[in-house]
Amino acid sequence: MSSSATLPLLTRLVAAAVNVSQKSARILRDVKKSGELNIKEKDVNDYVTIADFQSQLNIIKSLENLFPKINFCGEEGVELHKI
Repeated sequence: MSSSATLPLLTRLVAAAVNVSQKSARILRDVKKSGELNIKEKDVNDYVTIADFQSQLNIIKSLENLFPKINFCGEEGVELHKI
């Protein structure tokens, strides 16, 4: 059996993305279940919740740890800690 370091980069990236998205889905469900959405209006008729920020932060931090040279562009912006 080969180690994960010998797998092609794309294979490792896809596998990591699946795992990270599953954790983000749990974050979204947990926030919804809590009822504490902390809804903010980003722009006219453009809303964001704490779940959106936490999910995006999970994705970025998790993938950064695995792929330190990766760049991100997220819908919720770069100031994730301010909500």
